[in-house]
Amino acid sequence: MAKNWLISQEFIWRNAAAAVWTWVVNSSWLLVALFVWTFTPSNHIYAVYDYFLLLFSFRVWVLIFCISCLSSLFVKLHMQGSKVTCKLPTTRFQSLVAMFSFKRIFLTMCHGVLCGVITAFLAGITESKFSTVYIQCKNTPDYVCLNESCYILILFGSVVGAANFVSRSNKHLYCLNFPIVQQARFISIKCNFHQMLVQSYKTCAKFLQYFLIFYYLIGYLTREFVADLFRAGPCDGHIVSTLNIMGVISLAWTLWVSGTILLLLHDVSWHLFNIYATKMFPFRMDSVFPEDKPKILTSNLTSDQPLLVQHLAFQYLSSIASSSSIKRKQIYIISHDTGSANQPKWNLILDECLARLKKLTTSIKDHKQIALRMEQNKVKTTKSSKSSSSSQSSSGQSPAPDSSQFMSVSAFNHRPKSCDTLDGVNMSCFDVSSLNTTNAGNPLNSPNLNGSMLTVPTPKLWTKQIRKRAALHSNVSSPVPIIQPYQEVPQVPYKTLNSQIQALLQRGASAIKKFPVVSFLFNEIPSHSMANLYSEHNIYRWSIRSLSSLSAYSLNEDDYGVVQRRLHEVINCLLDLVVTLDKHGKVLPICTSETTNLMLRQQQSIKNEAKSAVYRITDTFSTQLESIPVDAEFRRKLRSFVEHQE
Repeated sequence: MAKNWLISQEFIWRNAAAAVWTWVVNSSWLLVALFVWTFTPSNHIYAVYDYFLLLFSFRVWVLIFCISCLSSLFVKLHMQGSKVTCKLPTTRFQSLVAMFSFKRIFLTMCHGVLCGVITAFLAGITESKFSTVYIQCKNTPDYVCLNESCYILILFGSVVGAANFVSRSNKHLYCLNFPIVQQARFISIKCNFHQMLVQSYKTCAKFLQYFLIFYYLIGYLTREFVADLFRAGPCDGHIVSTLNIMGVISLAWTLWVSGTILLLLHDVSWHLFNIYATKMFPFRMDSVFPEDKPKILTSNLTSDQPLLVQHLAFQYLSSIASSSSIKRKQIYIISHDTGSANQPKWNLILDECLARLKKLTTSIKDHKQIALRMEQNKVKTTKSSKSSSSSQSSSGQSPAPDSSQFMSVSAFNHRPKSCDTLDGVNMSCFDVSSLNTTNAGNPLNSPNLNGSMLTVPTPKLWTKQIRKRAALHSNVSSPVPIIQPYQEVPQVPYKTLNSQIQALLQRGASAIKKFPVVSFLFNEIPSHSMANLYSEHNIYRWSIRSLSSLSAYSLNEDDYGVVQRRLHEVINCLLDLVVTLDKHGKVLPICTSETTNLMLRQQQSIKNEAKSAVYRITDTFSTQLESIPVDAEFRRKLRSFVEHQE
């Protein structure tokens, strides 16, 4: 992915700009947050006076500068941990593998360490009990002890950073969100700052309550370990104690404010990183220089490009298709060179967009067929289990079978000589003239019955044994059987042996999957597999919008008729997608994840976009659609769109 020209050139400057603006924005609001940091339940009367004293301190400005610089490092972490599309794990085992992957553990540790360092700088702004790491021991004044208040504050900052990253990763909130309308940096921050602030202090309150509980139970273990690590004396007393309620309240307020500041620093950096990462890039439509070919729009629409480059290319295509007449004419134009490499850009764009939409339509149909097959298998297994249980319960009361309905063994004692020729095909002939003719419903009355002889496919060895037994016990002279020469057993080919081994492995795997624990881990989650169909919903919507806009504007701008030549393919593809979504997208699987619900709701947005695209085309070519060759199965659907009945 790093070899792509857009990733290696353009995004270096974008990430640098995101880091600079993160530093600027965080420096601005940290001056305001400094007042809240100085406000405590003990000095609430002198909070304003203390705030103005801090503003005239050079040390405070240096610490704010350092905190803002450290918050810019979040942009680097976002580069490593962000994803372009949200791809959910389809099994619980995949979820466990993704949760304990090396990259995720490393990023969790980086977030924790970074937030802990920021909290240490934040604690040094004011002269308080949180600003020093060591204090004089009360019992032994000659030794220094670990300052438990400062230790709790730094530990809570590290926990907030790591827990926030894990929580957002589990909810797939590190996926890029491509906006409909590009907003400016300050306007976007101004509009979303209140929402980010409310979300930050709510999340911090949730982290705080669990942190205080766990520290009250097992916090002394970590405190003693850190004290031994820094070669400090044991702490005097316990701050988090039921006998020190006022101290706990003051500590909780400081932790809450520091955690809210950390989360707000993180959210501002992510918001600015998302703005720069999803910013529209103006691709070139054509170039006379061969080295500029990778920078042309049609070269970046293909699926072999990085996923981020594909999104930016389709985003730019959708924008110019609906708003730029000059760019549209460049798409409609036909080159003077008639070679295959210089075909109209409309054909290249149409092929890529139709490939995406047909892939979506096919995947939806295949997923529905697989779901129906699984439901049928479940119904069959339940019915078979019920029938087996009912047969076992009634096995002791079943009546004895009638012996007259079965064929007598004496019928097989005579084998005519004319049937010996059937041994090569593994068949046997038996005299059935002695059978009871009154059994009209006997299964032996079949088309294979010729007169008094019955042709039955039997194993060759079993036929030879009956023939020998008949020759020994019958009084009628029978011909001597012809013994065939010995034939060597053919060797099993390698491919057949390999297929048998694979079949055995598949049977073993299916048997192992029947265990409850294994089936719980490896069974597919229906909601996740269905939600993954719409993971590239942005590309699908941009493809639909681009095709419909280019088709609609071609009536007045396409001088060569390149769009009308393949307009029927666009209409057939869009109608097929609408019909498929109407047929297979009515019932959604039950899911409890907010991310899964959000991805499944993208199905409705794609459906609405497809209907709007068909209406855009039918309103433009309303009088000419009768002459367009549309598939017979979509003709009625197209007529309903023309009459505005959908």
